[in-house]
Amino acid sequence: MSSKHKDRIQNEIDRLLETQRMMDYKINNYYEILANPDLSNTACHPEKS
Repeated sequence: MSSKHKDRIQNEIDRLLETQRMMDYKINNYYEILANPDLSNTACHPEKS
């Protein structure tokens, strides 16, 4: 395996790991918000759909 090919694979792995970390963060926060909603948050107006 050439060094450039190895580097490309490592870059792709790094990119995928970062994507996985972001998804984990979003999923964890989603469940946290579902479990403990902030009803005083005025940034969302669902009645104005």
